[in-house]
Amino acid sequence: MSSSGENSPPIGSITQGAGSAFSNNQQGGITAGTYVASPQLWKLSTRDVDTLTAKFAQLGIPWCVVSTATESDSKDLGKQICNAAKARCESTDNMPSIAGAAHGLECYANSSTNRTLLGVEAALSSVGLDCEYKGASFYAGKLGVCTGGSGAVVVVGDMPEKAGTGIHP
Repeated sequence: MSSSGENSPPIGSITQGAGSAFSNNQQGGITAGTYVASPQLWKLSTRDVDTLTAKFAQLGIPWCVVSTATESDSKDLGKQICNAAKARCESTDNMPSIAGAAHGLECYANSSTNRTLLGVEAALSSVGLDCEYKGASFYAGKLGVCTGGSGAVVVVGDMPEKAGTGIHP
């Protein structure tokens, strides 16, 4: 085969072009390498923040939202949850000693059947977030005052990586 494609042998009714890959007996489609997208972000869309705000107002507002996150996407999620809840908020921005004290999304209340907790969990679920019940109180450094009691506390730690999308042959 020449580099220009001229004088290339015919393949069926087509001529193979210069520098192209040959796939014997290929039945259409394309020959491509692996496409790997960046991981999906946890940060909520504006629409999801609006939904979460409405659901918190309807189903239950956490007493306190705490972000112990250290990476930016998880920090953004913590701020969004805090703003949607219109609750007391604490974070590593004003309390560096709590950094890394939680992993993922955690919920605290005096009981796993606490009415406010169930409402908060349902509100978070409405935007695809799952809050794991961890017990009655969240303590990290000087933050022992942010306890669930009859309410609920949401703690946002560094979130696990979401699977990216793409073609993986």
